[in-house]
Amino acid sequence: MDSMSTGVAVVTGAARGFGREIARRLVARGHRVVVTDVDAAAVTVAAEELGATAIVADARLATEHRRVAAAAAELGPVTVWVNNAGVLRAGRAWEQPEADAR
Repeated sequence: MDSMSTGVAVVTGAARGFGREIARRLVARGHRVVVTDVDAAAVTVAAEELGATAIVADARLATEHRRVAAAAAELGPVTVWVNNAGVLRAGRAWEQPEADAR
């Protein structure tokens, strides 16, 4: 299987943790992978180690998603998008401030 048949995969929040592991598995399956994160240094290291493309991006902003999508589409057909980025706030979901949800 080559990257032309599997396409391009984007994984947000992929500098570490679950996102990085998801990206690693997509690379292993033959995808051309774009990893994003707000941490420029960490996403660059992750991309180098994985054989992926790094893009510094803030997943909270729709404009950033559009920018990443455009860059990923230049690499080939985008066939996978994993919205992994997030922030954990302890407590009941319905009691979280609206600003935290955004």
